[in-house]
Amino acid sequence: SRDAGLELVAESSPSVGQFRDADERSSLVLIQSRFPRLTSTGLETGDRRQERAGDSARKSPLSSRTGLTPSTHDRANAQAIRGPQEAHYGFFAISNHGACKNVTKNLWESSKAFFDLPLEVKSSTPMTEDYPYGYEMEERLCARRRTHHGSVVDSKETFSIGPLSALSGMPFRRFPVGGPASFETSLNDYYESMEKLAEVLFRGFALALELDENWFTCDGRFDRARHQCALRILNYPHLKFDDSGITIRAGAHTDYGAFTILKSGGPGLQLNLSGDGAKGSWLDVPYLDDDVLIINLGDLMQRWTNDKWRSTLHRVVAESNESERGECESIRRQSIAFFVNMNGDASIETLGSCMNESNKSRYQPIKASDYLIKRHAQSMGQE
Repeated sequence: SRDAGLELVAESSPSVGQFRDADERSSLVLIQSRFPRLTSTGLETGDRRQERAGDSARKSPLSSRTGLTPSTHDRANAQAIRGPQEAHYGFFAISNHGACKNVTKNLWESSKAFFDLPLEVKSSTPMTEDYPYGYEMEERLCARRRTHHGSVVDSKETFSIGPLSALSGMPFRRFPVGGPASFETSLNDYYESMEKLAEVLFRGFALALELDENWFTCDGRFDRARHQCALRILNYPHLKFDDSGITIRAGAHTDYGAFTILKSGGPGLQLNLSGDGAKGSWLDVPYLDDDVLIINLGDLMQRWTNDKWRSTLHRVVAESNESERGECESIRRQSIAFFVNMNGDASIETLGSCMNESNKSRYQPIKASDYLIKRHAQSMGQE
């Protein structure tokens, strides 16, 4: 029901964030997730903060739950988005977002079945220079990870689809021959549900930036017919290690578009607030199960806001555990990512509210599709 299950997960005295979808059938609750703060020695957990402060009432991040009363048009709700971004996290989590659990469950199951297929079936629809979707296992998200053989390929495999509309300018969707029976349907259904959620989030972002709530979805910036969003399912296979430590499953990178909606399948996601993977410490993004989705901002949002909001460097790691046989290994991990990309011809220019005489624009205007193509080519070693 409209009022059921509304919870905010946050530290004490949280700001409340709710945004109705177009027909007001569901509320989106923002989880103002204050990730563990960085100290000179690394991560400081909520428990250590509580002990240090001597305040027994202080809760660790993501542990305090407060019931909410729905509020449809309160502009103050945008603070729940604004807070984590202006603290330069670039990441937050949402629940009660309206995405059907069965749709997510169906894609999760069919994705696992797909990645369990022989390579010749999975690769029957390959990612190529002309088709930026399909199956791949050669991505290099961090070009600086190199050996004498060249840059290091990420230890994962993926399958992607693009927009359905021909007006987007992107190639028509292709699916593998001999794939799971429900594979095509489950991908299409999940893609459609994320399109709707992206529009809801865009309204929240607009209000947080003190823009008209429809700013991102009008004037040719983002619409259902012409956007270039991509849905990607990912499989991080079971790994064995020669010794204990951390293995990089997906190299350090930022996302290319406006933002990403992630369904995580387990721990391993980390972010680095320094902006340089070779410096600073990596913070673990808490793994939140059930219907929680992680949202992270992309490069275009950072360009729009003139670095006021950050496209945060992140990676996926596999920490090894010793098995019963005495071998170091890491279990399989899945995830689903929906990359929210703008209309191809949308011009990405610094917002007037994010610059002034003493803070000039740091970025030249760029067409959304030009930036997307450039970054994709880099990730595939084509540049």
